[in-house]
Amino acid sequence: GALSRAVQDTLYEQSPTHQELGDSAVGALVTIHAWQGLSISHLAEILHLTHPGTVRLVDKLVQRGWVEKRGSPD
Repeated sequence: GALSRAVQDTLYEQSPTHQELGDSAVGALVTIHAWQGLSISHLAEILHLTHPGTVRLVDKLVQRGWVEKRGSPD
């Protein structure tokens, strides 16, 4: 919780445009950092989001250069 709050505060301080991503983005960043190589399906499950919603969220994070999206064998 504290790490999530620190990430959120840092993102909000950097630019007002980061605020539009919301708490799900903060949760995603913390989760991705903790479990690198996590699939979209697992991330969606952890964040309690739909698969399409998680894909859109990850795409936004990729566009900002915060995460890297890679293909998986399955």
